[in-house]
Amino acid sequence: MTNLVLKLALAALLTTAVAAQAQVQGGGSTKGNPLSRLRPGEYASVKVGCAGLGGGGSASFDGRNLSGHYQVCKTTPIPGSANRYLQRCLEGQGANNHTLADIDTNPNASDDQQTIIVNSPTNFTIDGEQYAFCGGSP
Repeated sequence: MTNLVLKLALAALLTTAVAAQAQVQGGGSTKGNPLSRLRPGEYASVKVGCAGLGGGGSASFDGRNLSGHYQVCKTTPIPGSANRYLQRCLEGQGANNHTLADIDTNPNASDDQQTIIVNSPTNFTIDGEQYAFCGGSP
């Protein structure tokens, strides 16, 4: 009986370790990622308000990635750093607009680390600046 309990405990530990390693390597579920609490859509800085949506104080959230004005970004939690994210982004608009698929292959992509705190499903703070949900979908 003790051997069975020990084997079950070892199997559970191994399964947990394999799942954690897969997520670290970018396997990527959003489980445990505070951003997954946010409602997808368009957000504006509370300083600007929703009337300024589409301008420099706006951001869009697609359910996984947070992108700034005229940007497309991949947002990845930094392991071991609460509320810290790596933002890998490309800027562009109109004919020069990019997709998420372009980020990993385009040498012009920029990397930035940011502190993003989800205050509620419709409100978050990036590096101290608060944003609120304005509606729509990205």
